[in-house]
Amino acid sequence: MSTLPHSEHKSSNMKRYLLKIWYIGSNFAGSQRQPDKRTVEGELLKALKKTKYISNAQFNNFKAAARTDAGVHAKETAFCFNSEEKIYIQQIESFLPNDLGIIGFHEVDLDFHPRWEVEMKEYKCVYVLKEEEYPSMNLMNEALKFYEGNHDFRLFSKTDPSKKNKLTKLTVNRASVTNFNDDKRILIFSFQSKSFLWQQIRRTIAFILKIGKGEANIDDLLKKLDPQYFNDPSIKRDKPIEPGGLILWNLKFPGTNKFNFEKKSLKKQQEFIKEFERKINQQRNSFLLFIEKNINDEA
Repeated sequence: MSTLPHSEHKSSNMKRYLLKIWYIGSNFAGSQRQPDKRTVEGELLKALKKTKYISNAQFNNFKAAARTDAGVHAKETAFCFNSEEKIYIQQIESFLPNDLGIIGFHEVDLDFHPRWEVEMKEYKCVYVLKEEEYPSMNLMNEALKFYEGNHDFRLFSKTDPSKKNKLTKLTVNRASVTNFNDDKRILIFSFQSKSFLWQQIRRTIAFILKIGKGEANIDDLLKKLDPQYFNDPSIKRDKPIEPGGLILWNLKFPGTNKFNFEKKSLKKQQEFIKEFERKINQQRNSFLLFIEKNINDEA
C-alpha cells in the first residue's frame, strides 16, 4: 500500500468504503478515539491497519457517521475510509474484539462523508422503571409530540465550551415511548432525526419522565424549547439518565441500499440483539427478586 502523503497520491485504484458496524458500548470509553482509552474507532482502526487496508486515519480519510458516549451501544452505525485493497469482511473481523463487529460494506464516492450524507439516525433507549416510578404513558407521548419538529434543543444538551457557536436548532422527525413486550416496567424510547446534540436523548428522557410523573408539564417543556427563556435561571438542564440503555439503532444513507452483507457478521449482530434482550429480562428479574427479598426481610 502506498504511504505517500494524501496530496501526492496519484493512484487511480483508490476506492472509498462505507462500513456498517455494531458494538456493545459497555466496555468502551465512547466511539471517538482517545489517547490511552479503549474506543470503538481505536479498535476498528487497529484492525484496519493490521489487515493493511489503511496506513493511518488522516491519509485514508477515515470518518465516522456518528459519535456515542461511553456506555452507549450501536446496533448499526457507520464509518468511511479510502483504500486500494479489495475488502474482505471476515479478514477484518478476525482482528476485532467480541463486542464489535462489521455488518457489511458499500462502495461510495471518494468525497462521501458519512456524517453529512446520513439522511436519518434512529436511537432507541431501554429504561427500566424503579420501584417508585409510575409515569403516565399518555402524558409522556403527548409531551413527545410537542417535542417533535424544528426547535432549539439547547437546554436538552450538554454545552461544549470549545464550540460556543455550535448550532442547537434541529428537527426531530419522530419521538415516542412504548412498553417492552407489554412489560409496563420497561420503557422503550425512540427518536429519529438527521442529527442529535451531545447528550440530547438522555437529558430529554430524564425530563419526559418528570412529565410522566407529574413533576413537570407541557408548559415547562415549551419553555425549554423557547429561546426567550434560555437565560431564565429557574429553567435548567436536566441531568442525563445513565447511558447503559441507549442504542444507536440504525442510519439511513441515500443510494446505499445494496450493501455487501456478511452472513456470519449478520448472525453475530443478531446474537448481540438477543443478548441485549436477555440482559433486559435479567434486569427485570433482578428487580423483582430485589423487591421480593426486601418484602421477606421486612416480614
